[in-house]
Amino acid sequence: MDAVNLPQKHTLRLTVELADLQREMYDTMKNELALWVSSLDGVQVQKQADIILSRLVRLAQLASNPRLLDPGYTEAPGKFVALDGIIESYLRRSPDQKLIIWSSFVGNVKALSERYCPFRPVTIHGEMAGAQRDEAVRLFRGDRDVRIMVANPAAAREGLTLTEANVAIYIDRTFNLVDYLQSQDRIHRISQSRECEIVLLMAQATVDAYIDFTLEQKHRLAQYAQNDSHTIRRADLALEKPAILKALMWPDNH
Repeated sequence: MDAVNLPQKHTLRLTVELADLQREMYDTMKNELALWVSSLDGVQVQKQADIILSRLVRLAQLASNPRLLDPGYTEAPGKFVALDGIIESYLRRSPDQKLIIWSSFVGNVKALSERYCPFRPVTIHGEMAGAQRDEAVRLFRGDRDVRIMVANPAAAREGLTLTEANVAIYIDRTFNLVDYLQSQDRIHRISQSRECEIVLLMAQATVDAYIDFTLEQKHRLAQYAQNDSHTIRRADLALEKPAILKALMWPDNH
């Protein structure tokens, strides 16, 4: 793919407030994790890196939708409320406007498809058979009334051309750079004639900021390894305890 021939791609980061109970649940889990990490020395942090990252992803789930972890949660998550207005704003532009909502969690894909049923959304996630996914793509591309696709990046990251949409909204992300970049490529690819918009919903004072930083960090390292960049930052060389604690306690400062 010759990137020079592609239209411009703009990234917009939107800060979202957590709902009241959601904030309480998030802070409780965050404080427990911060207390544990602070008890580890540097060597232990390296050995426990996978567990730490998995617990950070659980924080990302809480920041996205607590119902992913607690089926009894009934409050409207902050990001869902914010997404209502964002979707209305985009779809008001034109009767032909379509968009994709990306979530790393299948529970969100299902919940959001129900929430936006008036727009006849289709879904793609890993629990669907291949024929079901093919039908979802066909409807999204060919039916004017199907204005939204809600998808999981891991299940739709390769091979799909979805340039009927030029807006991609990420309600959450994990640390998987490949999923993140390739999901963007579903709309930002050859045959796209419009500028593309990537909208990132970032819950205030949460791990979302650290995930955003880490994905950008991985991208920089990949560019360096591929000789697309000739410099590297010292902060990009290791997963260190101070960085993790900073992400937990002061997430908006990288």
